[in-house]
Amino acid sequence: MEEVVAATCMRVEGEMEVIMAEALAVRHGLMKAMKVGFTSLVIEMDNLSVYSKLMKRRQETSTLGSILHDIHVLASQYLCVSFSFVKREGNGVAHVLAKLSCNFEGLRVWLEEYPPEAQAAVMADFSASSD
Repeated sequence: MEEVVAATCMRVEGEMEVIMAEALAVRHGLMKAMKVGFTSLVIEMDNLSVYSKLMKRRQETSTLGSILHDIHVLASQYLCVSFSFVKREGNGVAHVLAKLSCNFEGLRVWLEEYPPEAQAAVMADFSASSD
């Protein structure tokens, strides 16, 4: 039986490009997973631009490039990290958490549970992964 071991969301003030928000979310996830004690991760994302840039590992002299570099440095501290691209339909929990972050001040972390608003998305992801 699959289960949710952790969920997190964090409100970020201001406007930003989608690619930047996705990269920040990946970095945030890596940092929080490390604090919880995970040693191996599979990071799924539905932003093909971020995924492609992470796979190419090219140095970019930009704010986005700096965040991508941080992601690689953090990933190197795990025993195993893999990045995978999934269609948006397969990434429903992430979208629910992103929307929920607007309702909170600062950081929220759930361990061995998730917010009730994510129930349908969690069940859909579990169902899709068992097909």
